[in-house]
Amino acid sequence: MIDASQSSHGRPMLGATQAYARLFEGNRGLMKCLIHHLDAFPAARAAFHRLNREWIETVVTATRRRLAREGRGDAVTEAELTRRAYALGGMTDHYLSSLYLSQEPGLVAVSDDRAAVIDTLTTIWERGLQP
Repeated sequence: MIDASQSSHGRPMLGATQAYARLFEGNRGLMKCLIHHLDAFPAARAAFHRLNREWIETVVTATRRRLAREGRGDAVTEAELTRRAYALGGMTDHYLSSLYLSQEPGLVAVSDDRAAVIDTLTTIWERGLQP
């Protein structure tokens, strides 16, 4: 996801979201273990928490750098950015889980265009990290 975000031509969240959606879709069993923290797999829960924390730190650091370049370095506290990144990540996990794991009919009905799904999730991420 980090590599994808660095090669997405000015929209880092677009590349990261595309990569995560592909990972989720192609590894449904693994994602079920990671996202839903099955009681039988405590190591999966620990791995998910670690990966999630590392991703959140990456997002917050990149957002702080972007805001500093824009002259708005103090516009949002680190704690607020961290809360937003966790919330946005949870939203993305729930969306993809409902789409690919539980196949919620209403969501599936409006999610047949993969590019539109990626654009929706990316837009929400980008807007959610703005001051």
